[in-house]
Amino acid sequence: MQAEPPPLDAPAIFAILDAHRVEYVVVGGYAAQLHGSTRVTTDVDVTPDRTAENLVRLALALRELGGGIRVDDLEEGLPFDTSAEALAGVKTLNLRTPYGDVDLTFEPDGTEGYQT
Repeated sequence: MQAEPPPLDAPAIFAILDAHRVEYVVVGGYAAQLHGSTRVTTDVDVTPDRTAENLVRLALALRELGGGIRVDDLEEGLPFDTSAEALAGVKTLNLRTPYGDVDLTFEPDGTEGYQT
């Protein structure tokens, strides 16, 4: 049975990322909504900068978000503790947080990541 995600509170997610000075861009369905799309989305997709300093800030923000790795049958997600070093090797990370689902996509299709 698939666990229901908590209601999406994108402003809270962005506030935590911003408080930690994470450099990122919003992509995916939520980005489309910000540009006027009526497409329904239940998560936030972000592409963070991969610089070492930003990955440190991202790891701290993820800890504050209190997320776990999204799996079908765990409402809170699979607990995890991350570091900048671990994030450096990740291409995609799907998280469930108390503020809704967050997908980190370091290299969205058709790009080489944050800088492109």
